[in-house]
Amino acid sequence: MTERPNEPSLIPTSEKIYQIKEKNYVLSDANYDIGNYLSLLKIQPYEIINILIKSGIYKWDREYTLPKGSQLNISGENYKNGGKDNKVTIFISEQHSDYDNTLKKELSSKNRLNIGDDSIVKIYGVNFIEKINDLRELSTKSTKVGVFSLYGINSIFCLAQCTNEISTSPFINVSSSSIGTIFINAHVYFSKNSESQQKEIFVVDVITAWNSRGNKALVITSIHNTHLGEGIYFRKLDNIEYHDKFNDKFMK
Repeated sequence: MTERPNEPSLIPTSEKIYQIKEKNYVLSDANYDIGNYLSLLKIQPYEIINILIKSGIYKWDREYTLPKGSQLNISGENYKNGGKDNKVTIFISEQHSDYDNTLKKELSSKNRLNIGDDSIVKIYGVNFIEKINDLRELSTKSTKVGVFSLYGINSIFCLAQCTNEISTSPFINVSSSSIGTIFINAHVYFSKNSESQQKEIFVVDVITAWNSRGNKALVITSIHNTHLGEGIYFRKLDNIEYHDKFNDKFMK
């Protein structure tokens, strides 16, 4: 008689139940740096955070990392379809430094928001004015390269109904060993800041710096409703894939 192998155990060794919490906030005090404000909220993994920003002028100069699996939705008050009459303006202007021990010098660090594994960020109806204008060598850490950085697996970043005045490249970076999806939805405008000294600015890039490679970006946009000003480009690389959501075909 042939002996049967031991049956596999179908009893889990441990079990966790995740409860998704959704929280709503209103930001009306322009004295708060948005990065600092996000830190004060103490966002937990797998939470959904909705922030309505009241009309006014704000700044975002502190860096923040969104916890795994969380979702951050930011919307400007009373924004309208078209992206041209937004009541909320966010300035991004401070030059940050990242000291590299190997090179023995300060490098440029532009990051304001890190979007980690399975995390989602949606920003609607705001004007971004990014005037960092830092021409120093970029940080050797790929999460420090872009103003918005996607790192890890399955991170998502969405911009809609926004105007973006930018000075340095890239605005959005998918960092090393990461796979990120970027939605640039209807009526999004990019223009070069008047103080910018860069000839070319890329909206999206996949800079790995000194970190490992293997990163990839999928950019879903509309060539008809996404407006790139002079000197602003979508970078064409093998590991950046563009898809036109209205024509259902890949952009060449």
